[in-house]
Amino acid sequence: MVSEVFGSVHQHKLGDLSKEEAWRFECTNERKNLTLVEIGKEIVRKCGGVPLAIRSVGSLLHLKRTEDEWMYFKNQELSNITRGGNDLMAILRLSYNYLPRHLKICFAYCSLYPKDFKLRIFDLITMWIAQGFIQATSSSRDNVEDVVNSYFVDLLRRSFFQETEEHESFMQFYKMHDLIHDLAKEFADRDFFSITKTEDTKVVPEQSLYASCLFQIDGSLAFPNSFYRKHMKLRTFIFLNRSSLDVLSISTLERMISSFTACASYI
Repeated sequence: MVSEVFGSVHQHKLGDLSKEEAWRFECTNERKNLTLVEIGKEIVRKCGGVPLAIRSVGSLLHLKRTEDEWMYFKNQELSNITRGGNDLMAILRLSYNYLPRHLKICFAYCSLYPKDFKLRIFDLITMWIAQGFIQATSSSRDNVEDVVNSYFVDLLRRSFFQETEEHESFMQFYKMHDLIHDLAKEFADRDFFSITKTEDTKVVPEQSLYASCLFQIDGSLAFPNSFYRKHMKLRTFIFLNRSSLDVLSISTLERMISSFTACASYI
């Protein structure tokens, strides 16, 4: 029903739309169910004509089929959300709250990447598998690759990712909208931490399980021994600046790997 009432919002940047423009933008078949159409118009109004908010809400309503469910969503879930201030983030938080547990942790993991970082699906889902985020299914026909691909598709359908114009060997790149990235950082808590500069190594929470290094490190300094001793709970440490790996000696890498005695993976 949502596909008949809420259409697809294009991924390019758009300014705020008027109520009627937003509805014409989204509505594809007003004759199908006039009651849902009216409810949908109210929901679009609460979204303030913002395409990202409309996409996010539309993906949530895709899971709701009846008039009662739409009414409850409008009157309860969106009752305190009005145009202005941080309303858009409030709507995006609703999208996050509806995620099942296994998708929440996969989404939070993406906070390790910087804003505007272009992700290849293969790289991301490989990391999800390595972290043990993939739940076993009751069907013996479902292999791990199929399951983890369904995770990504589900998050994509819910507008947590968007396509970029970049391709590589027929492989599509994706990224998160800046506000979606802010949302991931918000819910990442202390389990996930991005080290953006040398000084950040001093403020990484001791309980962090996953960390990423976004800057080019000095091969002679790397990270101090005190860092390894303090963060024994780390399971994963990712270098996203590939040039850092080029300047590190094999002995330095071996020392870093052996220092993280609790690490489950290292890239």
